[in-house]
Amino acid sequence: IGDWFLLEYAQNRGVAFGALARWPDLATVLAAAILAGVITYAARRRFDGGWLVAGVGLVVGGAVGNLVDR
Repeated sequence: IGDWFLLEYAQNRGVAFGALARWPDLATVLAAAILAGVITYAARRRFDGGWLVAGVGLVVGGAVGNLVDR
């Protein structure tokens, strides 16, 4: 709407703020390794409360979603 509202299309092939944009495969491998570490940590830890389980589930879900998007 004139100068008040403007949409622009941009792509980010890296991670946050374009880091690792030259090496997208490395970003994918790092994300998968971190996901494996979080899953291993969660499998070995004894969870006492539901909030911690929910938090780990959200982190794992977000990481899987990012890997699928790559």
